Amino acid sequence: MADLDFVGEQFFAIREQAIAGLNFDNVTFFLNAIDLLVGDDSFINLRNRRARHRTLERVEAQTARFNEQLTQEEQQAEEDAEQAIEEAQARLDERVEELRGRDDIDAQTMQIMVRNLEGVENRRLEVLSANIEAEKETRIQASRENMESQIRQIQTSIQTFAVLLPPVPVFVVGVMILLRRQRREREGAAAAHRLRDES
Repeated sequence: MADLDFVGEQFFAIREQAIAGLNFDNVTFFLNAIDLLVGDDSFINLRNRRARHRTLERVEAQTARFNEQLTQEEQQAEEDAEQAIEEAQARLDERVEELRGRDDIDAQTMQIMVRNLEGVENRRLEVLSANIEAEKETRIQASRENMESQIRQIQTSIQTFAVLLPPVPVFVVGVMILLRRQRREREGAAAAHRLRDES
């Protein structure tokens, strides 16, 4: 160790106060080194342990499942939107080809008709694209809201159980003690009554 500042008082203070969640291993290392030099290794394993914060695994698993479902629904909405736009574009191309295949009109008239048809169909395609995009966003938003609602329901049920279940054992023990006392009181009253009858 080149510098003994690693065991300065400020490190002990930071560790004690846990400022900003900082938890330096300097103090642990120093204490383990002292214990090892003294020959007492009973606390070394204890000091090396870190606090693990447990999470609600059920909520995390359900959230992961909902996120996966949301992703699938978003992909499906994207695919449906793309397919609808491709179908509309194919209909436009088909109508233009059908118009170009006509022999009963001259080239200039055909060009005008094709331009008019493309303009009308492009406007329809734009409206259809906007509607498809809006429907896609609506589906994605509804799916997201549904996912968040289900996650909130799970969290609420867990919170409810966390509030309601802990007093149950205490209540059961209290009822058992009450019943036991009442039984003893009855037995004591019966024994006192028998003593009075005998005397």
